[in-house]
Amino acid sequence: MKVSIIIPAYNEAATISQVLQAVCDATFPDTEKEIIVINDGSQDATGIIAESFITYGIRVIHFETNQGKGAAIRHGISLATGDAVVIQDADLEYDPRDIGALLATMKDTKALAVYGVRHFQPTGRGYPLYVLGNSLINAWCNLLYKTNLRDIYTCYKLVDRVALQSLPLTSNGFAIEAEITGHLLQKQITIHETPIHYHPRSFVAGKKIRLVDGLLGAITLLQVRIRKA
Repeated sequence: MKVSIIIPAYNEAATISQVLQAVCDATFPDTEKEIIVINDGSQDATGIIAESFITYGIRVIHFETNQGKGAAIRHGISLATGDAVVIQDADLEYDPRDIGALLATMKDTKALAVYGVRHFQPTGRGYPLYVLGNSLINAWCNLLYKTNLRDIYTCYKLVDRVALQSLPLTSNGFAIEAEITGHLLQKQITIHETPIHYHPRSFVAGKKIRLVDGLLGAITLLQVRIRKA
């Protein structure tokens, strides 16, 4: 099996070296890795650092201007050649070794889509408002699509490449998370879930998602549902 790991990155010079090293070091049984970094118009050294990993076989694509996480992910998906595709954020919130758990679930269940479910702490670094917002978007998705998903905004979405490339994705921002989920569910693709580790960073440290992104995600879920209906 071959898995394509897409890493969208915007001004992540402080963490991308550690992330890329961790992705390179992670090994998965009977699985080949394809690593694609999309430098989304970063104004810091993100692109230079990513280029230093080319000797590891990493492919680096540079956008001249910032186009948004969704645009970066969509471009990465179009370049992927693996049997399955997974997204890896360029910060340190996710542990690349957990991709192995998603791959194992996909192989065991023959699933076309597997999501990594984060464990949120309601206090401290879990950010009460962020946790609440995540719960609300999950509830909204489950109401619209008659599902019981626990974490649709997780970064770790492992999806069969052919199925993923068939989705008519258009989002440029964080709403891509909701759009991918909506289209998968509209195609009646069952999304399996498996627990993963999660180490949220603070907004001061560079966390980029905001309340407006959650609202746009909710609207996107509704638009996909109505459009197909």
